[in-house]
Amino acid sequence: MDYMAKELTQDQIVEKRASLIAHAITILDSEGPDALTLRRLAVEAGVSRSTPYLYFKDKAALKDAMQVEGFIMLTSAYKKALEGLTHNRMRMKSLGDTYVAFALAHPELYELIFLTKSRRAPMSDKLAKVVDAYCVLTEEPMQAAWDAGELSMEPERLNKVLWVSLHGLLSLNRAGVIGGQSDFEALRADLGKILCFGFLPDEGRQELKTIYAPDLD
Repeated sequence: MDYMAKELTQDQIVEKRASLIAHAITILDSEGPDALTLRRLAVEAGVSRSTPYLYFKDKAALKDAMQVEGFIMLTSAYKKALEGLTHNRMRMKSLGDTYVAFALAHPELYELIFLTKSRRAPMSDKLAKVVDAYCVLTEEPMQAAWDAGELSMEPERLNKVLWVSLHGLLSLNRAGVIGGQSDFEALRADLGKILCFGFLPDEGRQELKTIYAPDLD
């Protein structure tokens, strides 16, 4: 890194590292994780074979940097989606829409940042920092809705239910077992409706609630 610093300014080093991460994400999303190597990254970025090693000591370090960038990308998209919105549940819906859009646009990156075994290992300081920022942003609208009495389940439990539901839908869609885009959108709309309102008519909801969810009273 010292040699590199003699040749490049600090701003140029940051820019080059960001460019390599962007190329790595492109490889990941277009060709899958098996194609992502530091040698392949050098070819894609048009640099020498040794250059990526000046910025990432190994593939694990590169993946960590990509996870950091993935969370930054998604957090930035969330902030943009929330602009001008004040209704708590509308803000929750907007975050859900943005989450799905990100997963569809970057399926491999989505899997890397949310589902890989490395995410269950101790995180680097940079990754922990961006994950904390992501969680604060995503949890705030739900907590505000709970505090305002607009939800019947506390945020910690509801957040897990919503995540599992959306991830299940996205995983089945990616596996190609749902159908086309219209089928996906129809299922997504039905899922959202059922999660919000249930699948029973009004007169049947209270009876079912007393059987399965008395603790929500």
